[in-house]
Amino acid sequence: SLLEELFSVSGDIDVYVITGDPETEAARPALARRPPGPKPTAYAWAAGAVALATGVSHLFFRHSELADIVMIYLLGIVLVAARLGRWPSLMASLLSVAAFDWFFVPPYQTFAVTDFRHIGTFSVMLVVGLLISNLTERIRQQARLARAREQRTQALYKLSEELARTGGSAELVASAIHNVAEQFQGRSTVLLPDAEGRLVPSGAAGFPLSAEELGVAQWVLEHGEASGLGTGTLPGASATYLPLKGSSGTIGVMGLVPEGAPRWIEPDSLRLLEAFANQTALAIERALLAEHAGEAHRLADEERLRSALLSSVSHDLRTPLGGILGAATTLLAEPCLTPGFQMLAHTIQEESQRMHRL
Repeated sequence: SLLEELFSVSGDIDVYVITGDPETEAARPALARRPPGPKPTAYAWAAGAVALATGVSHLFFRHSELADIVMIYLLGIVLVAARLGRWPSLMASLLSVAAFDWFFVPPYQTFAVTDFRHIGTFSVMLVVGLLISNLTERIRQQARLARAREQRTQALYKLSEELARTGGSAELVASAIHNVAEQFQGRSTVLLPDAEGRLVPSGAAGFPLSAEELGVAQWVLEHGEASGLGTGTLPGASATYLPLKGSSGTIGVMGLVPEGAPRWIEPDSLRLLEAFANQTALAIERALLAEHAGEAHRLADEERLRSALLSSVSHDLRTPLGGILGAATTLLAEPCLTPGFQMLAHTIQEESQRMHRL
């Protein structure tokens, strides 16, 4: 097979074979799809709005100018576009033109047109209805985008606020895991390297990490790029892994497993997840730097204490050593000492000098 040929010629090169997930691959194009279309009841409401406009025009404006009746139908089209969307409003536009021709343009109850001036009225009415539908749908889309941006901003603000209130790195990691899991309706984890550079879960892991998943996360740490589910690198993984990039490089990896359909892999959601990862990385780096600074301050205090202690001991030892050295020198100057005592006095002098130098 192809795999056997690859293994036979790979030599010292490591070959990783990852099976694809057909369901995930098939569902991915649907992630970027537009919002679902209107329900069938929306078209029924659109037809009802046209019928209501026809009834109002027939009761109150039957003997008025045709322009007044056209305004009633346009009002109905605007209401349908504002409440139900583009396609129901397009259907309402077509039904309005048909109802206007059938009930209010002679000959009545037929679509035949004897006065060609009415064709212009129909055309203007249809074009205005289409323009109203498009403009209203555009406003609705802008409103949806504004709400989505507001939600993302609030989520980032909430995360930043909680991270700013939290002190230690362990508490920061727990807060970040909770916020990410809550925002994206999934299970999250944060992996930080140990002394040997291998990733280990910081705190409780939100999902089981197999050797393959740890390998994907290690690749993210080494290359500083997103990998895993929903990305172009190692998409067969069960989670999406993003690097936690600090000012001095990648300090860890954030992993996220969605619950159910991975709808958060859409571009906007993926950018939001990257923003969460960046905020978390900066907060963790700040906490780690503070912890390292505290440790360095403690070591400096210990060093100062050690130096002061040694200086004090050295000063306290100099006085008795000076007395011993002076006494030994005086003994050596006495001519009445026997050779044995002179040797002992000489030993005392040498050892006192050596201790003084020490």
